[in-house]
Amino acid sequence: MRFKAKIVVDSAIFLVDLRSAYNILDSKLVSMLSLPVGQQQQMRVTIADGRHMFTTSVCKWDTTVASL
Repeated sequence: MRFKAKIVVDSAIFLVDLRSAYNILDSKLVSMLSLPVGQQQQMRVTIADGRHMFTTSVCKWDTTVASL
């Protein structure tokens, strides 16, 4: 699913894989929105093209406040 959202004064395109267990946010977006970032044990995430990414950060944010 693809949707466009207005965030603060900018807009962004979001690509959401509804079958995915995780979604990846760009660190610049997390910074811009001042989203809380927590630490966790290193986790390997497989992205759509089959490559792997590793992260120790988790960003829990409430999507129920968004209207689509």
